[in-house]
Amino acid sequence: MQLPIQSQPVLRNIGTAKIGGKMPGVTASNWTHWGCLRNGSIVSQVEIWWGHTPTDGAWACNDWRSECQGECWAVQI
Repeated sequence: MQLPIQSQPVLRNIGTAKIGGKMPGVTASNWTHWGCLRNGSIVSQVEIWWGHTPTDGAWACNDWRSECQGECWAVQI
């Protein structure tokens, strides 16, 4: 099944973030969930507490998930 592509790939590391666990003071309702798309298939998933745009989801996928190899786009799931 092909999913719609909602962002352009982000191919650079532009910062760091805490991975694993939740951030103090951030509630569950502040998180968004993203599928990491590579070659038309979801290869991984991320959760982010900031930004909440497809570009932010793609950055997290490409920075945090080795399956992306810097080539993922993101779709909110």
